[in-house]
Amino acid sequence: MKITQIGQSPKSYYQTRKQSPKIPMLQTFDTVSFKAKKQEPFSDSPKTAISHNIYNAKVNPAFTMSYLKRTDDTIKGYQAQKQTVKDVFINQIALEKAGLKAYVPNSILFYGPIGTGKTIFARETAKKAGCELIEMSPEFDNFNQEVYEQLKNARARYLKEGKRTVIIINDIEAYLRNTKSNHKNIAKMGNWLEDCARLPLNDTQNAYATTFFFTTNHPLEIPDSLLLNCGKISELVPMGPVKDNDIEQIIKFYIEKFNKNGKIINPDEIDFEQIIEKMNPDNEKGAFGNDKIKGIVQSACQNFNQDMDNKKSFEEYLNERINKAKRNISPGRLQQFKEQTEELS
Repeated sequence: MKITQIGQSPKSYYQTRKQSPKIPMLQTFDTVSFKAKKQEPFSDSPKTAISHNIYNAKVNPAFTMSYLKRTDDTIKGYQAQKQTVKDVFINQIALEKAGLKAYVPNSILFYGPIGTGKTIFARETAKKAGCELIEMSPEFDNFNQEVYEQLKNARARYLKEGKRTVIIINDIEAYLRNTKSNHKNIAKMGNWLEDCARLPLNDTQNAYATTFFFTTNHPLEIPDSLLLNCGKISELVPMGPVKDNDIEQIIKFYIEKFNKNGKIINPDEIDFEQIIEKMNPDNEKGAFGNDKIKGIVQSACQNFNQDMDNKKSFEEYLNERINKAKRNISPGRLQQFKEQTEELS
């Protein structure tokens, strides 16, 4: 199994995928007229040429560059993961909209322990790319039919507006390991993944201009037939506990939000070196998830705001909350994540 290397460009990444079969032809379209065209495939086109969409429209380079630079964050930390999704998804959508050659993946799997922000990260990625966002749970009835209906809607949306769709499915392993319809669900998901990111032309029914974003705490429970080496799930993005400078960014982010409504906290007065040392993942103690860090900072801000006599500094309140907090990612779960990442690399 393969995993996308952080910072690896989409083109070089696809060139390394030697196991995927070839396809006979790629269908393309003119981004201005939306008229179907035919074009010979690239020599390195894998079966997931759902990801290889070629455009010939004339574009304004200034528009392309301005679009690519729109990367303001609402999620702090995870700089390496942000760079990965920017390279393999957000920028590819921008290139596609500008009429340039693009490699849009059929799916991205975000995996990691509970509380690391996988779903929020996936939502923000879809929003930054300007995609229609649909979020679904495999637990409700008629899930397969609902997915199919959403794919048909996505196809119609693209034909009408030229807008791609992202479907987020949380805990994807729960759907795939369903004991009553396990093999059926795996086969159905495999078919969707082969079709979903192809551009829907008027004569191409099974093409949906859609990318699935999956989240899971247990990536090794996903069958090999759907993982990267078989050309189905295009990208794997590990979402482990934050550490080092990411912790500092998250704390500053919530302080900034608090400063709009409470007493002003100056983050430059905080000794982040010792704060990071306390909050970094520890093999024996475990790790803090993003939600836990958010709670710690918000509690410290509230305590500081209620201290009308300024008996303590914000840093003192923050240290108190850190010392009292229980790490919500256990040492065992932390070790499991490390083993998953090694297995998938």
